[in-house]
Amino acid sequence: MKALEKLIKEAVASGKYKKGAREVMKFVKGSKLILVSDSVSEQNRSSIEDEAKSIGIPVLKFQGNSVMLGRSCNRPHRISVLSIRAGTKEEIQNALSER
Repeated sequence: MKALEKLIKEAVASGKYKKGAREVMKFVKGSKLILVSDSVSEQNRSSIEDEAKSIGIPVLKFQGNSVMLGRSCNRPHRISVLSIRAGTKEEIQNALSER
């Protein structure tokens, strides 16, 4: 989980992320990794996963709800979906393999 936390903090610090289901759907193409919390509706999750799969972007199910994902981004509100646009391929692979 440490590699994922580091990746999230790096993306938030540099501003290279998008949050929320609608915002992420608009910017799936520029993403390197998409995190989906347990709080996302099945319809939104499947549409995001389908879009990301067609482009070849990994989708990771975040182990927690939207409040926990918001806290890991240092935000005082819920975040259901997070698109990360920062990080190297190696960092993303470490975050995926850590799971």
